[in-house]
Amino acid sequence: RAAFGKNGGNMGVSGSVAYMFEYTAVFGFEGKSVDDTLEELMEKDVDVRDVIDENGLTIVYAEPDQFAQVQDALREIGIDTFKVAEFEMLPQSDIELSKEDQEQFETLVEVLEDLDDVQNVFHNVDLK
Repeated sequence: RAAFGKNGGNMGVSGSVAYMFEYTAVFGFEGKSVDDTLEELMEKDVDVRDVIDENGLTIVYAEPDQFAQVQDALREIGIDTFKVAEFEMLPQSDIELSKEDQEQFETLVEVLEDLDDVQNVFHNVDLK
């Protein structure tokens, strides 16, 4: 609470913005193209939300309850090392902030990330 109060943030009740995010299993790895990955997962009858290329990493988005199935399938097609294999809350839409608001927002996020009790900070701000 103190981090929000001192840095211009407001706290809502638990779950008050959860509808704005989608709980998703995310895998990121190198060594296989998006097309090859998608094709091989389809051959294995593994359903995923999306497969994209992001800064040289192949990223696979899947339903959270399919985490183990997708991870096993990726290992079967030759993916040994994952740069990312976790659950994330992905925003359904992004918002833009003014330069001043973005600076204040970035300060708030830094303060929150420095707290020992905070594991992850998810947001829907389009950082430029």
